[in-house]
Amino acid sequence: MATVIRRRFGVLYRYPSAVWTLLRRLGFSPQKPARRAIERDEQAIAHWREHTWSQLVEPPTPAERGSAAPRSPASA
Repeated sequence: MATVIRRRFGVLYRYPSAVWTLLRRLGFSPQKPARRAIERDEQAIAHWREHTWSQLVEPPTPAERGSAAPRSPASA
């Protein structure tokens, strides 16, 4: 911003804090645009969240889990 001010108005600000003070006095605030893909498909995202994500997040039932301990040769 200091470079733009210098080129446009011929005023040199040596310290960044002076530029931000000026901009705040003029009503500006630092903003960052939201980054969204142009191809974003909200319906596909909702479908994925409902079907795929719910399967990934739900913990398995005890019957699905099985035992984490290795089986001994005698019990096999």
